[in-house]
Amino acid sequence: MVWRVELPGLYLPGVTCEGAGEIAIAVDCSGPINARQLGLFETEIRSILEGQRPSRVHVLYFDTEVHKAVVYQAGQPIMLTPIGGGGTNFAPCFRWLDERGIVPQTLVFLTDLCGTFPGEGPAYPVLWAPTESR
Repeated sequence: MVWRVELPGLYLPGVTCEGAGEIAIAVDCSGPINARQLGLFETEIRSILEGQRPSRVHVLYFDTEVHKAVVYQAGQPIMLTPIGGGGTNFAPCFRWLDERGIVPQTLVFLTDLCGTFPGEGPAYPVLWAPTESR
């Protein structure tokens, strides 16, 4: 955090925040996701927390529904605990955020991209980080 307010000839403390705001990360926990892929997901979440320094990260564990959500802040240790194992539907993640009034700066999907996509996108950016080339 940097403190600075400039007035002609006078400098007083102010607040300037560095880093990203609130983001959401949806972790695909469907049946085809294996331990190697979960390891890649965990590494990616660590990278986002350290590199982008978001104020808060909502990690959603989903398959055809959001089974669990955990909130992380920079500096907290990450250990994914997947819940699910069914098919994949991406729409419940958008609904989960909407129902809680969370409007993230972005939603990142860590997935193999095998699943059902919603018919309409949200007002915020969505990034797809696939483990497979599709």
